[in-house]
Amino acid sequence: MFTDARELETGTTLEVDLCVVGAGAAGLAVTLELLDSSCSIAVVESGGRGPSDRTQQLAAGRARGRLFGRNNRYLSATRTRAFGGLGEDWHGSCRALDPEDLIVRSWVPASGWPIDAATLDPYNARARSLFGIDVPARRDERTGLLAADDAFESSWLDYSPRPSIAERFRGRFAQAGNVNVLTHANVVEIALDEGGRRVVDLVTRCLDGPELVVRARYFVLAAGALENARLLLASNGQRPHGIGNENDLVGRFFMEQVEMRAAYVALPGQRRAMAGYDAVQAGDGGLHPVRAIMRPSARLQARHELLNSLITFSPVAAADIGELASHVGRLAAATARLDSDSTPDAAAEPYFGAVTLRSEQPPERRSRLVLGAERDELGVPRIDLAWRFDDHVVWSLRTTARLLGENLGRRLLGRLQLRATGRVNRRRFRWSAHQSGTTRMSREPSEGVIDTDCRLHDVSNLFVAGSSVFPTSGCSGPMLTVVALSLRLGEHLRRLLASP
Repeated sequence: MFTDARELETGTTLEVDLCVVGAGAAGLAVTLELLDSSCSIAVVESGGRGPSDRTQQLAAGRARGRLFGRNNRYLSATRTRAFGGLGEDWHGSCRALDPEDLIVRSWVPASGWPIDAATLDPYNARARSLFGIDVPARRDERTGLLAADDAFESSWLDYSPRPSIAERFRGRFAQAGNVNVLTHANVVEIALDEGGRRVVDLVTRCLDGPELVVRARYFVLAAGALENARLLLASNGQRPHGIGNENDLVGRFFMEQVEMRAAYVALPGQRRAMAGYDAVQAGDGGLHPVRAIMRPSARLQARHELLNSLITFSPVAAADIGELASHVGRLAAATARLDSDSTPDAAAEPYFGAVTLRSEQPPERRSRLVLGAERDELGVPRIDLAWRFDDHVVWSLRTTARLLGENLGRRLLGRLQLRATGRVNRRRFRWSAHQSGTTRMSREPSEGVIDTDCRLHDVSNLFVAGSSVFPTSGCSGPMLTVVALSLRLGEHLRRLLASP
């Protein structure tokens, strides 16, 4: 059921078995495992059933970085305080992390997850099913993908046919007898017991409303990559540096995925082969939408010490790429003379496109959020975010684009023209709003904030869900992995709650 917390009396204490902070994809996925069980659950959500400007202002703060302009709205623009969270602005893209994203790579400092791809696989499958992509995607046999080799490979982005998180889950949560979704309730403090090893209460406040307390056996922070860390740092009444921050790691290793408008490409005779890359292809006959992408293989990444990246194409007019387009006829004819058996028909329609790369960011300790001097309307310190990424990101993006051009030319497929990038600026580079890393998962407390069960290393009944737990981000959008990890956490909590 849903309860507007503003209608409760000040001083109300709610006692439940499990309290989940945040009704976005992570919080709802954790709770799904316990719907209609004997466990009582409170889901505490800052917003209402839809966005509100005043509530959204609670997310404002300061963000500094190479790709942020002055007076930017990054912190409020990339987070949604409402039932469904960012899932209401999500485009539906679902792609699992690649196996190499989870392993230690010598050229990526602080890389490696404490769990492997095989651990995530069954939960990835459940997450896909949850989003309606449990059937094989349409693979149009008449339109084969661009030929691949051991350097660059093609794969598919799957898209949920119903991407709205609120639409997908609202009915189930409204009807669940054991779940109470408290809307307009903002957690302002996490209170520990006298020993500082267990959470006893969450203090919540409403804008122009009451102050409440939620008491539970177990608690889950699922408020987003930035807000999870903010709440831990701001709860410093008993621990001066914040909860879980004994090793000064809460808020550190903030990661974004960096996009680069990299190049233009001309591919003689490849218009049909490239149709699947140009845009999301609508599903039919009950199948979900898909889009083709390219990426450097794990072997190529290791050989050149590249970061993992995802390559997309979008069609452009011949006039937009100038001299490159004028060469396409000669390219096709020369290609036909060199290798008439394996090259496309010179008379077939050429493909002209823009090439965009999206790269992971290596974990960077100095990339972090701290509590700023300014406070929000409820008295909680606002976020002061310093996003740092080193030159390896830029070098890797440029090198991957160059290697792609060499690869296409060597295989007689076409020509790629790199766009002048010069300085790192917002005309060529941009952030992707895929935030992660501020409460990273680790086996040892000295290396992270939570353990492999997503529990804080030093607080026995406090867990964290969402992309804040990612040790590395990969190049895929985080949604599928967030939901997979949350389903895994929900399963773990179900076992804990079943015990006395």
